[in-house]
Amino acid sequence: MVPPYFLEIEMNDFRIKCTNSAIIIDNYNLGESLKLEHMFSKYDPITHKYSLEAVYYDEENKRLYIPGGTDLYRIKKYLNETYYTRLSPEPYEKTTTIKMKYGPRDQEQIQALSFMCGINDYEDIQNANQKMLSLTTGKGKTYCSIATIGFFQVKSIIITDSNTLLTQWKDNILEYTHLTESDIFSINGSDLCNMILNGSSKKQKMQVYIFVAMEHCDLSVQDMVGRNYMNYLNI
Repeated sequence: MVPPYFLEIEMNDFRIKCTNSAIIIDNYNLGESLKLEHMFSKYDPITHKYSLEAVYYDEENKRLYIPGGTDLYRIKKYLNETYYTRLSPEPYEKTTTIKMKYGPRDQEQIQALSFMCGINDYEDIQNANQKMLSLTTGKGKTYCSIATIGFFQVKSIIITDSNTLLTQWKDNILEYTHLTESDIFSINGSDLCNMILNGSSKKQKMQVYIFVAMEHCDLSVQDMVGRNYMNYLNI
C-alpha cells in the first residue's frame, strides 16, 4: 500500500528522475553539491584543476545528467532529497532481422548469455537497466553482446572510442549474424558527430545497428551523441 503522503507528491515535484541510462537532477546549479560533482571529477595536472567527466549539464534548463548506475542513496544524501521517481521508458523499436549464425560455444558463454538476457538463474535481474559483463580476453564478450541484442530483437546503438574498434565490431556482427552491410550504419568523424548533435544529419534507412566512433572524445559528449541519435531514430 502506498503511504498517503506519497500520493500527494506530483511527478514534477520529484527533483531526481531515473531513466534507463541516466539519472536526471532538475534545478541544479554547478557547484551546488561539491561531494556529488567530486564523484565525476578528474584532476588535470597541467591546469591543476578538476573537470567533470561522464556527465552532461544542460545549462539552459539547469539539468544535470549522470550515469544511471550511480548510487541513488548517495545522490539523495548529497542533495538532501528524500524521494526520487523512475520515468517509464518508451517501448524500444523491435526488429526481427537479427539472426545468429552460431550458438554459444561453451558453458561459460551460456552462463554469460543467461546473465545478460536475464533468464534461467538470472530471472530476478531481467529488467535491470544496466549490466556489466566481465570475461577473460578471448572468451567471447563481443559475441555475447551481439547475441544479447539478437535475443531482445531491438534496434541498438554501440558507442566505441576508436575507428579500430568500430571496424572490429562491424566485422564481428557480419561474422556472427546474417546481417549485411546495408544493415550497419557507421558514424565517425567530428563533422558528422556535430551534425548529429545539431540535429541536421539526414535520417538513414538502416534496419538494426548504428555505430558511433569518436576518438579522443570525453564520455559526456559520447553520451550526448548517443542519446541524441537514439531519440532521432526512435531506438
